Amino acid sequence: MVATRENINGVEVFRIKENLVLATTQEIRTSITPLVNDTSISKILFNLMEVKVIDSSGIGFLVSTAKVMTKRNAAFALCHVSHTIHEIFKTIQLDDIFSIYPSEEEALADL
Repeated sequence: MVATRENINGVEVFRIKENLVLATTQEIRTSITPLVNDTSISKILFNLMEVKVIDSSGIGFLVSTAKVMTKRNAAFALCHVSHTIHEIFKTIQLDDIFSIYPSEEEALADL
């Protein structure tokens, strides 16, 4: 299982259990994309606590998820992003398109 899902106070929380690399991103995309496209879901949070590595396929998945959610005026956020991955986001100027929270609790309080 690459991710677990839990609804907490109307927020769909996905705890990603694998690195976001080519080998796992397709499985994650297949399981999560139908929910991202579900208009009854207005808030999604990806908890990346266990994600240590991200490649271009993982970044592409996060960007496409953010675009879909933004297009339908829904909230999308990330939490527990490692320092290394956060630095990658800063370097390629993606830290401005993602709402990034230090903890799941802080994200849930704000969403």
